[in-house]
Amino acid sequence: MFKKTVQHGRSERRGEAYSSRYVEPLSDLRTKLADFFNILPVIEIVSDSTRKVDEITKRKSDEHFGVQEYWVVDPVLETVKVYRMTDKGYARAAELTNESKDCLTTPLLPGLQLSLAEIFG
Repeated sequence: MFKKTVQHGRSERRGEAYSSRYVEPLSDLRTKLADFFNILPVIEIVSDSTRKVDEITKRKSDEHFGVQEYWVVDPVLETVKVYRMTDKGYARAAELTNESKDCLTTPLLPGLQLSLAEIFG
């Protein structure tokens, strides 16, 4: 499962102690987290400085780990892009706008209905 490595010791300076801990391999941890997130959508709030990372890099990573839904929320444009997992990877299921008075729903959370006016209100 997880291989724990713990190191303890003393530094060159007198009286200073250090401890180094890490869990190996990281891919096992990511797989377990992805299993957890398969029951919930991942929600990214974008800004101009994070847009490329959120809409491309993180989306591809979550797709790789099998996250079932990925939402990209843009507070400036007041939009929500919904990506859902298919047999071929993510497909954009919806692009919702506050201007159109759209409502956000997901099969992952039956009964959830959020109007974009509530989100961006």
